[in-house]
Amino acid sequence: MDEGIHATASSAPGTHVDRDIQNIQEALQAAQAYLDDAGRRPLSAEEAFDIQRTRGLVAAALKALPHVEAEILRRERARRIKAG
Repeated sequence: MDEGIHATASSAPGTHVDRDIQNIQEALQAAQAYLDDAGRRPLSAEEAFDIQRTRGLVAAALKALPHVEAEILRRERARRIKAG
């Protein structure tokens, strides 16, 4: 999944979008690692459910990130064309 994000990010080098997407990706990956570690400890059923649900949300966010970036870049290009 990382490859797709970096490949898309590299399409607009030097933009703030690159940095923002990279920061979001790193934060989501850190959250994913934390949840993986937390899931290895003894947990109540409720805690295990919450961790599993949150893992799913983080995974979905990571999967959606390249699409979000592409939409942002598309809108920026359209704005520049309209302004130019």
